[in-house]
Amino acid sequence: YYYQNDEPVYTRQTKTDIYGIGSTETGVDLSDPSADYTAELIRQAGEVLRNAKTDTGKVLMYGYVGDEQGGMLKNVNVSLRNLSADITAETVTDDDGYYSFEMPQTDETYNLTYTYGDWQTGSLNDIHIVPGTPEYSLGRVYIAPAGKAVHDTDTYLLNANAKAPTALRDGEYAAVVTAEAPGITLKLINKQDGRREAGNMIVFDPADSDTGYVLFTEDSVHIGRDDMSGNMGTCSAIVTIYDKNGIKAAYLAPVGRLGTLWRVCDIDRAGELSVSGILYTGTEGWK
Repeated sequence: YYYQNDEPVYTRQTKTDIYGIGSTETGVDLSDPSADYTAELIRQAGEVLRNAKTDTGKVLMYGYVGDEQGGMLKNVNVSLRNLSADITAETVTDDDGYYSFEMPQTDETYNLTYTYGDWQTGSLNDIHIVPGTPEYSLGRVYIAPAGKAVHDTDTYLLNANAKAPTALRDGEYAAVVTAEAPGITLKLINKQDGRREAGNMIVFDPADSDTGYVLFTEDSVHIGRDDMSGNMGTCSAIVTIYDKNGIKAAYLAPVGRLGTLWRVCDIDRAGELSVSGILYTGTEGWK
Protein backbone atom coordinates (compact mmCIF):
# COMPACT_ATOMS: atom_id res chain seq x y z
CA TYR A 1 0.00 0.00 0.00
CA TYR A 2 1.13 3.55 -0.80
CA TYR A 3 -0.22 6.52 1.07
CA GLN A 4 -0.44 10.28 0.58
CA ASN A 5 -1.30 12.25 3.71
CA ASP A 6 -2.43 9.07 5.43
CA GLU A 7 -4.78 8.21 2.54
CA PRO A 8 -4.20 5.01 0.53
CA VAL A 9 -3.80 5.90 -3.17
CA TYR A 10 -2.14 2.82 -4.62
CA THR A 11 -1.77 -0.85 -3.79
CA ARG A 12 0.10 -3.76 -5.32
CA GLN A 13 -0.34 -7.38 -4.33
CA THR A 14 2.21 -10.11 -4.95
CA LYS A 15 1.27 -13.79 -4.81
CA THR A 16 3.99 -16.40 -4.64
CA ASP A 17 4.67 -19.89 -3.40
CA ILE A 18 6.89 -20.71 -0.45
CA TYR A 19 9.91 -21.14 -2.73
CA GLY A 20 9.73 -17.62 -4.15
CA ILE A 21 8.95 -18.73 -7.70
CA GLY A 22 5.84 -18.47 -9.86
CA SER A 23 5.08 -14.96 -8.61
CA THR A 24 2.23 -12.86 -10.02
CA GLU A 25 1.50 -9.20 -9.36
CA THR A 26 -1.67 -7.14 -9.65
CA GLY A 27 -1.98 -3.41 -9.12
CA VAL A 28 -4.94 -1.18 -8.32
CA ASP A 29 -4.88 2.61 -8.72
CA LEU A 30 -6.85 4.17 -5.89
CA SER A 31 -6.20 7.78 -6.84
CA ASP A 32 -9.22 7.88 -9.19
CA PRO A 33 -12.47 8.18 -7.15
CA SER A 34 -14.38 6.52 -9.97
CA ALA A 35 -12.07 3.50 -10.09
CA ASP A 36 -13.58 0.08 -9.43
CA TYR A 37 -12.35 -0.77 -5.96
CA THR A 38 -14.10 -1.98 -2.86
CA ALA A 39 -14.61 -0.38 0.51
CA GLU A 40 -13.07 -3.49 2.03
CA LEU A 41 -9.78 -2.85 0.29
CA ILE A 42 -9.70 0.70 1.60
CA ARG A 43 -10.55 -0.52 5.08
CA GLN A 44 -7.70 -3.01 4.97
CA ALA A 45 -5.28 -0.36 3.73
CA GLY A 46 -6.20 1.92 6.61
CA GLU A 47 -5.79 -0.93 9.07
CA VAL A 48 -2.32 -1.67 7.75
CA LEU A 49 -1.34 1.97 8.25
CA ARG A 50 -2.73 2.08 11.78
CA ASN A 51 -0.91 -1.13 12.69
CA ALA A 52 2.33 0.23 11.25
CA LYS A 53 2.02 3.36 13.36
CA THR A 54 1.52 1.35 16.55
CA ASP A 55 4.17 -1.31 15.80
CA THR A 56 6.42 -1.64 18.82
CA GLY A 57 9.36 -2.69 16.67
CA LYS A 58 10.11 -5.75 18.78
CA VAL A 59 11.69 -9.07 17.91
CA LEU A 60 10.34 -12.17 19.68
CA MET A 61 13.26 -14.35 20.81
CA TYR A 62 12.26 -17.76 22.12
CA GLY A 63 13.63 -21.19 22.90
CA TYR A 64 13.44 -24.26 25.11
CA VAL A 65 15.57 -25.71 27.90
CA GLY A 66 15.70 -29.44 28.61
CA ASP A 67 17.68 -32.07 30.47
CA GLU A 68 19.92 -34.54 28.70
CA GLN A 69 17.30 -37.30 28.81
CA GLY A 70 14.97 -35.22 26.62
CA GLY A 71 12.69 -33.88 29.35
CA MET A 72 11.82 -30.18 29.53
CA LEU A 73 12.82 -28.13 32.57
CA LYS A 74 10.53 -25.73 34.41
CA ASN A 75 11.75 -22.67 36.35
CA VAL A 76 15.15 -22.42 34.68
CA ASN A 77 16.41 -18.85 35.07
CA VAL A 78 17.31 -17.39 31.69
CA SER A 79 19.35 -14.17 31.60
CA LEU A 80 19.97 -12.17 28.44
CA ARG A 81 22.30 -9.27 27.71
CA ASN A 82 23.78 -7.65 24.66
CA LEU A 83 27.51 -7.29 24.16
CA SER A 84 27.59 -3.69 25.36
CA ALA A 85 25.58 -4.73 28.47
CA ASP A 86 23.13 -1.83 28.07
CA ILE A 87 20.25 -4.22 27.33
CA THR A 88 19.48 -6.91 29.92
CA ALA A 89 16.46 -9.08 30.67
CA GLU A 90 15.56 -12.12 32.76
CA THR A 91 12.79 -14.71 32.67
CA VAL A 92 12.06 -18.31 33.70
CA THR A 93 10.94 -21.31 31.66
CA ASP A 94 7.35 -22.57 31.88
CA ASP A 95 6.06 -26.15 32.22
CA ASP A 96 7.18 -26.91 28.66
CA GLY A 97 10.68 -25.54 29.17
CA TYR A 98 9.71 -22.57 26.99
CA TYR A 99 10.96 -19.01 27.46
CA SER A 100 10.79 -15.83 25.42
CA PHE A 101 11.99 -12.24 25.30
CA GLU A 102 10.73 -9.21 23.39
CA MET A 103 13.73 -7.12 22.43
CA PRO A 104 14.26 -4.04 20.22
CA GLN A 105 14.39 -4.77 16.50
CA THR A 106 17.90 -3.40 16.17
CA ASP A 107 21.28 -4.77 15.11
CA GLU A 108 22.36 -6.49 18.32
CA THR A 109 24.37 -9.49 19.47
CA TYR A 110 23.18 -11.24 22.64
CA ASN A 111 24.53 -13.73 25.15
CA LEU A 112 22.19 -15.95 27.18
CA THR A 113 22.85 -17.75 30.47
CA TYR A 114 20.80 -20.65 31.86
CA THR A 115 20.83 -21.25 35.63
CA TYR A 116 19.01 -24.08 37.38
CA GLY A 117 19.75 -24.63 41.07
CA ASP A 118 23.18 -26.21 41.55
CA TRP A 119 23.25 -27.61 38.01
CA GLN A 120 26.04 -26.60 35.68
CA THR A 121 25.35 -23.16 34.23
CA GLY A 122 24.70 -23.23 30.48
CA SER A 123 25.18 -20.46 27.95
CA LEU A 124 24.43 -19.56 24.36
CA ASN A 125 26.66 -16.82 22.99
CA ASP A 126 26.94 -14.44 20.03
CA ILE A 127 23.28 -14.59 19.00
CA HIS A 128 23.08 -12.01 16.23
CA ILE A 129 19.74 -10.32 15.52
CA VAL A 130 19.46 -8.72 12.08
CA PRO A 131 17.35 -5.52 12.02
CA GLY A 132 13.82 -6.23 10.84
CA THR A 133 13.71 -9.80 12.17
CA PRO A 134 10.24 -10.32 13.72
CA GLU A 135 10.98 -13.72 15.33
CA TYR A 136 14.17 -15.57 16.23
CA SER A 137 14.23 -19.17 17.45
CA LEU A 138 17.04 -20.00 19.87
CA GLY A 139 16.38 -23.72 19.51
CA ARG A 140 16.76 -26.14 22.42
CA VAL A 141 19.56 -25.93 24.96
CA TYR A 142 20.35 -28.87 27.25
CA ILE A 143 21.77 -28.52 30.76
CA ALA A 144 22.82 -31.12 33.31
CA PRO A 145 23.99 -31.38 36.92
CA ALA A 146 27.62 -30.39 37.36
CA GLY A 147 29.86 -33.15 36.07
CA LYS A 148 26.93 -35.20 34.78
CA ALA A 149 26.78 -34.09 31.13
CA VAL A 150 26.49 -37.21 28.99
CA HIS A 151 26.49 -35.94 25.43
CA ASP A 152 29.96 -36.23 23.96
CA THR A 153 29.36 -36.18 20.20
CA ASP A 154 31.40 -33.72 18.18
CA THR A 155 28.43 -31.72 16.94
CA TYR A 156 25.72 -32.01 19.58
CA LEU A 157 23.81 -28.96 18.47
CA LEU A 158 23.37 -26.11 20.92
CA ASN A 159 24.21 -28.29 23.91
CA ALA A 160 25.80 -25.87 26.33
CA ASN A 161 27.79 -28.74 27.85
CA ALA A 162 28.96 -30.31 24.59
CA LYS A 163 32.51 -31.59 24.50
CA ALA A 164 34.73 -30.33 21.72
CA PRO A 165 35.84 -32.49 18.81
CA THR A 166 38.48 -34.77 20.29
CA ALA A 167 41.06 -33.98 17.62
CA LEU A 168 41.28 -30.26 18.45
CA ARG A 169 44.55 -28.96 19.84
CA ASP A 170 45.33 -25.71 21.65
CA GLY A 171 44.42 -22.79 19.39
CA GLU A 172 42.45 -24.87 16.89
CA TYR A 173 38.79 -24.32 16.03
CA ALA A 174 36.21 -26.53 14.36
CA ALA A 175 33.32 -24.96 12.43
CA VAL A 176 30.30 -27.19 11.78
CA VAL A 177 27.15 -26.52 9.74
CA THR A 178 23.84 -28.34 10.07
CA ALA A 179 20.88 -27.56 7.82
CA GLU A 180 17.54 -29.04 6.84
CA ALA A 181 18.04 -28.19 3.17
CA PRO A 182 20.51 -30.10 0.96
CA GLY A 183 23.60 -28.49 -0.50
CA ILE A 184 24.44 -26.14 2.40
CA THR A 185 28.21 -26.18 2.85
CA LEU A 186 30.79 -24.21 4.81
CA LYS A 187 33.55 -22.19 3.17
CA LEU A 188 36.52 -20.73 5.04
CA ILE A 189 38.47 -18.03 3.22
CA ASN A 190 41.99 -17.06 4.28
CA LYS A 191 42.03 -13.28 3.85
CA GLN A 192 45.81 -13.32 3.60
CA ASP A 193 46.11 -15.27 0.36
CA GLY A 194 42.57 -16.15 -0.70
CA ARG A 195 42.94 -19.87 -0.01
CA ARG A 196 39.72 -21.63 0.87
CA GLU A 197 38.49 -24.79 2.52
CA ALA A 198 35.05 -26.32 2.16
CA GLY A 199 32.94 -28.99 3.82
CA ASN A 200 30.39 -29.55 6.56
CA MET A 201 33.15 -29.43 9.20
CA ILE A 202 36.35 -27.39 8.89
CA VAL A 203 39.20 -27.57 11.42
CA PHE A 204 41.67 -24.67 11.38
CA ASP A 205 44.07 -22.64 13.50
CA PRO A 206 43.31 -18.88 13.36
CA ALA A 207 47.00 -18.10 13.94
CA ASP A 208 47.82 -19.59 10.53
CA SER A 209 46.69 -16.35 8.86
CA ASP A 210 48.15 -12.93 9.61
CA THR A 211 44.98 -11.20 8.46
CA GLY A 212 42.35 -13.71 9.60
CA TYR A 213 39.52 -15.62 7.97
CA VAL A 214 35.99 -15.17 6.70
CA LEU A 215 33.54 -18.01 7.42
CA PHE A 216 30.43 -18.34 5.32
CA THR A 217 27.91 -20.89 4.08
CA GLU A 218 26.94 -21.41 0.47
CA ASP A 219 23.72 -22.79 -0.99
CA SER A 220 25.43 -24.83 -3.68
CA VAL A 221 22.09 -26.03 -5.07
CA HIS A 222 21.10 -22.50 -6.14
CA ILE A 223 24.47 -20.81 -6.81
CA GLY A 224 24.60 -19.84 -10.47
CA ARG A 225 20.83 -19.57 -10.90
CA ASP A 226 19.11 -16.25 -11.46
CA ASP A 227 15.59 -17.19 -10.40
CA MET A 228 16.14 -16.07 -6.79
CA SER A 229 14.64 -19.33 -5.56
CA GLY A 230 17.51 -19.82 -3.15
CA ASN A 231 16.44 -18.62 0.27
CA MET A 232 19.09 -19.32 2.87
CA GLY A 233 16.72 -18.07 5.53
CA THR A 234 14.42 -21.08 5.14
CA CYS A 235 17.07 -23.81 5.41
CA SER A 236 17.36 -23.69 9.23
CA ALA A 237 21.14 -23.63 8.95
CA ILE A 238 23.09 -23.35 12.19
CA VAL A 239 26.85 -22.88 12.32
CA THR A 240 28.50 -23.96 15.58
CA ILE A 241 32.14 -23.11 16.32
CA TYR A 242 34.13 -25.17 18.83
CA ASP A 243 37.47 -24.89 20.50
CA LYS A 244 38.99 -27.60 22.67
CA ASN A 245 36.87 -26.50 25.64
CA GLY A 246 33.48 -26.80 23.92
CA ILE A 247 31.13 -24.51 22.02
CA LYS A 248 32.59 -21.04 21.44
CA ALA A 249 29.67 -19.63 19.44
CA ALA A 250 26.54 -20.71 17.56
CA TYR A 251 24.87 -18.76 14.75
CA LEU A 252 21.47 -19.23 13.14
CA ALA A 253 20.98 -18.15 9.52
CA PRO A 254 18.90 -14.93 9.37
CA VAL A 255 15.34 -16.24 9.18
CA GLY A 256 13.28 -15.42 6.12
CA ARG A 257 16.01 -13.50 4.30
CA LEU A 258 16.78 -14.09 0.63
CA GLY A 259 20.26 -15.08 -0.38
CA THR A 260 22.51 -17.90 -1.50
CA LEU A 261 25.57 -16.84 0.50
CA TRP A 262 25.62 -16.20 4.25
CA ARG A 263 28.67 -14.45 5.67
CA VAL A 264 28.63 -15.92 9.16
CA CYS A 265 31.55 -14.19 10.87
CA ASP A 266 35.11 -12.94 10.58
CA ILE A 267 37.83 -14.56 12.70
CA ASP A 268 41.10 -12.77 13.45
CA ARG A 269 44.41 -14.49 14.09
CA ALA A 270 43.84 -14.30 17.86
CA GLY A 271 40.62 -16.31 17.45
CA GLU A 272 38.24 -13.44 18.14
CA LEU A 273 34.95 -13.65 16.24
CA SER A 274 33.16 -10.68 14.67
CA VAL A 275 29.55 -11.47 13.81
CA SER A 276 28.39 -10.57 10.32
CA GLY A 277 25.10 -12.35 9.57
CA ILE A 278 24.89 -10.77 6.11
CA LEU A 279 23.15 -12.64 3.29
CA TYR A 280 24.14 -12.14 -0.33
CA THR A 281 21.92 -12.76 -3.33
CA GLY A 282 24.74 -13.02 -5.85
CA THR A 283 24.58 -16.03 -8.14
CA GLU A 284 28.26 -16.44 -9.00
CA GLY A 285 29.49 -17.65 -5.65
CA TRP A 286 32.19 -16.12 -3.51
CA LYS A 287 34.61 -13.86 -5.39
